[in-house]
Amino acid sequence: MPAGDMRNVLAIRSASTDPFESYVKQLVNGEKDWLVAQSTDRAEVETQRRRLAQDLFDGAELVDLVGHSTPRSCCLRLGDWVLTPEEAARLASYMPKSVKAVRLIGCSTATTREGRAAAVAFTESGLAAYGTLNKVYTTHFDERGVKLVGGPPLVGFFPDGRGGHETSDAALGFWASLWAGLVTGLRGAAWWTIAVLYWIVLRLLPPRREPRAQIAALLRDGGAAMPGLLTEPLFVFELGSGAEVWTLEILFDFEYARFYASGSAAAERERVYEIRGAGPLAKTPLELYLERAPRGLVWIARHAEAGERCGQVPAR
Repeated sequence: MPAGDMRNVLAIRSASTDPFESYVKQLVNGEKDWLVAQSTDRAEVETQRRRLAQDLFDGAELVDLVGHSTPRSCCLRLGDWVLTPEEAARLASYMPKSVKAVRLIGCSTATTREGRAAAVAFTESGLAAYGTLNKVYTTHFDERGVKLVGGPPLVGFFPDGRGGHETSDAALGFWASLWAGLVTGLRGAAWWTIAVLYWIVLRLLPPRREPRAQIAALLRDGGAAMPGLLTEPLFVFELGSGAEVWTLEILFDFEYARFYASGSAAAERERVYEIRGAGPLAKTPLELYLERAPRGLVWIARHAEAGERCGQVPAR
């Protein structure tokens, strides 16, 4: 950090095979390794994590915790540790007295109720905490860590209750709240109408395209070349198509996807496509299609936050 700023420590899990985290570890000078717990005993794991926090962060005033966020709640994963609000409070209690602020650097860690609650958990131990308001890419880092200019947008939460920029319905006023509720209701009705119509079409009409072409048609054209994306997939599927094997990664809550052939170059594997009809208020056409378990499709990874979704797709 430049002179005059708080002394900074960036922690990222060690021995990472993830391309994003490996790239950041190579790029940043002086990052610290957050070790995966070496025990299955809860008490021993807590002792290891407490000792590690003291060893890594003693003397630092600002700590950047870098990891993938979970796909729906957007809680930060630090190695094998998901920082839910309860676990964030536990980590806060482990921090040495030198630490004054913590930044949760993963995709959209301050955009969900769970993510904001995790940040607030740090403030209850007297620390300032920051979460991200958008997606995080490798371009948000340089040799010093998270960029001061050109880094991910952040929102702060503070021990005195300041920050968060959350607006209550009372602050919005009665008419503003009524309008917001009406818009949300109409949008939800529209999404559900589209979802029901698409479900009827899927049920009554046989698919005219083979699965690879059908999936491609449910992704918006072009996509965007993303230099990394610091979030965990909700699902990872594989699909055989001729002599090739295609991988489909569902990101966030069926909002974006990666879709690439086994022989694709690295840049193509990082290309991110918006899913048509994506939205939190109804199933997308892609999710409805996948629930039919089209031939040749298997799931190879299912995140805990996926619940029972796409339960008809066989596992590899």
